[in-house]
Amino acid sequence: MSSKPLNLPVVVPKADASGSSKMFGVQQHRSDSYVPGNLHGWISYDIAFEKPLLIRAGGELRAGADAAGPSGLANSQYEKELAGRRAEFQFRGNSRVVNAAPYLALIGRVCSSDICSAPFVVGAGTLLCPSPMSMKGELQLWTNNYVRVEGFQTLLPYSRVSGGYRFQTEPAPSGACGAESIGAKGPVRPDIAALEAGQVIKDSAFLVSSRQMSWKPFFVPLDRAIVIRASGYMQPREAVIGTDPNGISVPPGRPWSYPGATSVVVDTAHTLFDPRLPYQALIGRLCSATTCSDAFLVGSERTICPTPLDERLEMWVNHIVQPTGPRQFNIDVLAFQSRRGEYKFEISKAGAGACGK
Repeated sequence: MSSKPLNLPVVVPKADASGSSKMFGVQQHRSDSYVPGNLHGWISYDIAFEKPLLIRAGGELRAGADAAGPSGLANSQYEKELAGRRAEFQFRGNSRVVNAAPYLALIGRVCSSDICSAPFVVGAGTLLCPSPMSMKGELQLWTNNYVRVEGFQTLLPYSRVSGGYRFQTEPAPSGACGAESIGAKGPVRPDIAALEAGQVIKDSAFLVSSRQMSWKPFFVPLDRAIVIRASGYMQPREAVIGTDPNGISVPPGRPWSYPGATSVVVDTAHTLFDPRLPYQALIGRLCSATTCSDAFLVGSERTICPTPLDERLEMWVNHIVQPTGPRQFNIDVLAFQSRRGEYKFEISKAGAGACGK
């Protein structure tokens, strides 16, 4: 069984003696692995950090004209607009949670019972390493948006954000954090072991909902050829014929409406997220820590061959993009709420020669 060498930023959380890490919102608790973009404070997931810990994240946040992955944005339309009134903005006491980190990046900290570490960037992937002089405790996450430095959140920037990031944590491989972890028993990922044994990987989280409003990441083995097989049924409106994961073809060059649902229209003002692919098809993209591929059709079955974009697989449904304007977000929400159904999938090892080797 091959193992992929780690090439991720390394963070050794250290206590913030100034106490400033205790600011910026109220701690909340969740039991899943989703960090919503409109969250107004640090969120705890009951994940203990005492040994080397690997964090991987994916997904998408959208705020007006900006769209960001967990690594955040170096060039933001929102921040360009702020530049013209920077003095006024700073005078009001506003700042990013972590000024040195990109806007909308996934950030984290470690909190013991009485003190928290300085915030750090998690991004698409980070290796957390403990040491005798560093912090140990519970992992907390947030997104790097603008807040009031006095400890009160600025509501507008958070309320305008939709989507979120999903993450996965796992023990780091043996030796990943140097001498302190050398000799520790290296973890064996159950999904890799299952593929090597010829088993089919099934998981209750392997689904894409009709009401999903952004890319959903899946941290599956991508260093080998795999086959994705999907099934399910999805309707754009209640009481109309639905589609399977292959979707329905849309003729190019002329207006089109969904059979039995004339309000579901594809035209010059209502275009498909990816016009090359069928409407309501299950689609995917492959991502590294810094970039993602173009969308491709997953459909009912798709073989994925190894590429440098092997951090995660993200999947969604090829939907209709509503007209632009200040009401776009509300229109998108209503459109997705009217949809029904979901696609489920499973993963298996591809046969010899599936990728031409």
